[in-house]
Amino acid sequence: MKKTILLLFMSSVMCITVYAQKQQQQSTAQERREIRKIEMQHADSLAHQAAQRGIEQHSWVLEANQISHAGGEAVMTSPDMTFLSMNGLNVTLQVVANNNGNGINDNGLGGKTVTGKLQSDSQSLQKDGTLIYQFVVMGAGLQASVQVSLYPGTNNADAYVDYDNGALPLSMSGVIVPYENSGVVVGNPEY
Repeated sequence: MKKTILLLFMSSVMCITVYAQKQQQQSTAQERREIRKIEMQHADSLAHQAAQRGIEQHSWVLEANQISHAGGEAVMTSPDMTFLSMNGLNVTLQVVANNNGNGINDNGLGGKTVTGKLQSDSQSLQKDGTLIYQFVVMGAGLQASVQVSLYPGTNNADAYVDYDNGALPLSMSGVIVPYENSGVVVGNPEY
């Protein structure tokens, strides 16, 4: 009888110990998730500040992971090959979609690269915190009105390129990074 009571006591102590350890592990895992969430929010905030600074200094790249023409389906793209950039007054738009790797095309990468010069620009901040950056670019290969939307708390952005030559407008989605931090591959410009 004493052995049975002792065994029951030992079993309950073991169960309580295992339960306490499990609770501590769950608590620790939850704390790690919270720490990761805070770190990600901080990184997103820093990326947003860098993107906003890049826009203000005319030194940024929207690395697009998705593009679409008006009324068309969205196409996934490679952010290091499809982009919209501004470096000082120089604006470059490069679109590489469905690259078949043969290198025979206008820019040598499977798409088109066009350039122009910044003519005018303006910025506004929406009530929800979205930064709207609008500009006009003119050049032999690129004449367009462009609107870039940088979303609050992150460097996620969309761009809408409305060509002045009657071509279908182009929408791009991706992230904005400072020009000097971008790793895009630039093809040969059309003009």
